[in-house]
Amino acid sequence: MSARTADYLDAIEHLPEGATLVIQQFSWDEYERLLEDLRDRPRLRVTYDQGRLEIMSPLPEHEEYGRFIDMLVRFFAQAHKIKVQKYGAAT
Repeated sequence: MSARTADYLDAIEHLPEGATLVIQQFSWDEYERLLEDLRDRPRLRVTYDQGRLEIMSPLPEHEEYGRFIDMLVRFFAQAHKIKVQKYGAAT
């Protein structure tokens, strides 16, 4: 783990619920190392796009919204005989 990654892990550890941390100029290799370090923290949402890293600590309400949307999609799919495969939090 690099010193830079360790600093980010410290910031992530103190990220309050509902907060988002955005880091610019983050390399893909750093991103992969960070994901490995965050493996035991599934509550965090991590996205990466062309050097821009975003880490979100969702509020409990976000999970409620997600479950509601999941139910809507399932009812729609069932009514229209569409096969839907669920992957959970996998992106």
